[in-house]
Amino acid sequence: MGYKAMKDSLIVKEIESKTMGGIILTLSSNKGATLHEVVSSGVDYIKDGDRIVCNAPSKLFKVDEGDSMGGVIKAHSALLVESDGEYFPMRDDILIQHLNTHATTGGLIELKDDPDTNQLQIFEVIKTGSECKDVEVGMKVVVPWLRITPPFELDGYEKYTLTSEKEVVAILED
Repeated sequence: MGYKAMKDSLIVKEIESKTMGGIILTLSSNKGATLHEVVSSGVDYIKDGDRIVCNAPSKLFKVDEGDSMGGVIKAHSALLVESDGEYFPMRDDILIQHLNTHATTGGLIELKDDPDTNQLQIFEVIKTGSECKDVEVGMKVVVPWLRITPPFELDGYEKYTLTSEKEVVAILED
């Protein structure tokens, strides 16, 4: 028994993902954006088998012959698509990588690698969505820790996250 996604929808499959602390969370226990595999796509820009980052579906059901759980989401809620080994942020979203830094910017803002004591963090921009206007790949940006997705693992590195270009509060110049 299989499912076919209708127009503008995606049927996604549960993928185990790790938080930065190494705890494995399943789709049913996650509240933020997590990694999913597309079982069936109802849009032309996301294919079956692509992996996406999006918020977990609210209703879960078995999506394949095994025990995999998943659900239906609207395609526009996908934040990042991985297709054929390439990552593509959607709309004005940016894929960023947390930098382990301790810097002072002009004596005004102290930035530390500790989200518990400092909300502002430095990230490097890895990829940008097609609607980004001011942020480019390779830039170092300052983003409030509370305005990003929970960190997730891509290519074995666990400090990737997503945010909207609108959430960038500063661009660091060399």
